Amino acid sequence: RNDIASGTRYLHTRVANRLEQHGIKQFTDLTYINIVSFDQFISKELKAQPSIAKHHQVVKTYVTMATKANLLAYGSNPYLKFTFSKGKNKIRTRLDDNEIEALIKQPASMTRDCAVFQLFTGITHKDLEQLTKKNLRRDGSDVWLEGLRKKSGEMYTIYLLPEAVEIIDRYAGHEHL
Repeated sequence: RNDIASGTRYLHTRVANRLEQHGIKQFTDLTYINIVSFDQFISKELKAQPSIAKHHQVVKTYVTMATKANLLAYGSNPYLKFTFSKGKNKIRTRLDDNEIEALIKQPASMTRDCAVFQLFTGITHKDLEQLTKKNLRRDGSDVWLEGLRKKSGEMYTIYLLPEAVEIIDRYAGHEHL
């Protein structure tokens, strides 16, 4: 598929490799029994239910596409009978005050600056990767970042705190901020 991001493509490739390892190589191999067996196979390797569900979502997407393209009969769709739980993701904890203070006190480096910048802006790693000077807007001492989110394509505007501006200014000579 050409309509998916590289990270999604990586997941789809991993799912395809696991299907092949399990002996499922063609759409005709996607029977209810084989999907149940595949579920047990990936459950041994992937302990988190959301990861297992993600694998099934990928397979189900391609089964649906194959059904729509008449490569697989509608009644042959194993996901008409097989259901899976999405599970619950682990609750992510925020950095505590001591961890934040320790991060800020680290000697300046690109890695440290990216982490501190994300801390003060809330910007995602993917959005941070694509920042350029074009994303900056200055009005006196006020500085904003504007751009499109990489994942959703939604517009964002972030007012920068002085700590984030300091980091931006440190990389003023670079093409990417």
